[in-house]
Amino acid sequence: ARHPSPAVRRALVVALRRQQSPLATRFLADPEPIVVAEAARAIHDVPILAGYRQLARMADTGPNHPSVVRRALNANFRAGTPATATTLARYAAQEGNPLPFRLMALRMLEQWAKPSNRDQVLGMWRPLKPRGSQAAATALRQHLAGILAGPDKVRQQGAQLAAKLGLREVAPALNRIYSDPSQPAVARANALRGLATIKTDLLPGALQRALTDRSGLVRAAGRT
Repeated sequence: ARHPSPAVRRALVVALRRQQSPLATRFLADPEPIVVAEAARAIHDVPILAGYRQLARMADTGPNHPSVVRRALNANFRAGTPATATTLARYAAQEGNPLPFRLMALRMLEQWAKPSNRDQVLGMWRPLKPRGSQAAATALRQHLAGILAGPDKVRQQGAQLAAKLGLREVAPALNRIYSDPSQPAVARANALRGLATIKTDLLPGALQRALTDRSGLVRAAGRT
């Protein structure tokens, strides 16, 4: 057919997947999200390494189809370059991106230096070599403002990750989370631990307040 239907195009991708053909990459530009998703699954899951770079770029340009986003983010994580770390941080900071995937991007940055031996999407044994945390720290610093302006869960996870990576400029944000009684106790306790990690001047006052806090979790974190 001169203009095959989406169903036919999807079947073509399945056939190319079975052949492990790089031609499947062409369908990442298909106008139909379900065809793009099939192409993303083929490239990521087989894997078809020749298409990995283009799949990674789909984190910025692809449809918000769950199969595409998960695999595009994971392609960036597995590539392990400073540029792909920046893509993950940018995705986490971008207003309008789905919350679960913004959190997924932050978790990938958290695991950047010591990646799990199991694939983030498939759970299969696909080990990666350890790598330094510098690329993740630099990427997070570049997009920290957008992350800290995000929803509560993004802000909390991003602030804790920044503290873990030694970004001292996150101290005011951590202190705001810790000092806000409307935040969940676990988030406030984690924020206090983050203040301790970066050894900020805000810590002594925060610790004094923690010891008399109404939350047992916060008091325990302060004693620790």
